[in-house]
Amino acid sequence: MRDLPAARTVAVLPAGAIEAHGPHLPLGTDVIIAEAMARAGADLLAARGLHVLLLPALTMAPAPFAAAFAGTVDAPAEATTLTVIERRAEPRCAWDPRDGDRERASRSGARRRRCAVR
Repeated sequence: MRDLPAARTVAVLPAGAIEAHGPHLPLGTDVIIAEAMARAGADLLAARGLHVLLLPALTMAPAPFAAAFAGTVDAPAEATTLTVIERRAEPRCAWDPRDGDRERASRSGARRRRCAVR
């Protein structure tokens, strides 16, 4: 990793909550989707000549809407943020439009973001 050119290297961190989606979907649905999106994004970045490090998925995330359902892991937003920051001091996160209105979602601890770490 140290041999990769810093100016042309990006790490992609898939992030999704472990939460109940009903009996028809697995608890890891958000993680499965985040990993697929991260792989697709990594392919696009690599096609542009960047070196891409696909990090293991971050599964600790706020899940307040499903917190009452069995199997859901509802982590405080602050814990998720600190986990990302500890992976690297300067995260760059792209807003995920599925979170809806940015201001409202940030107040409620939005669940999903796509993050690339410099």
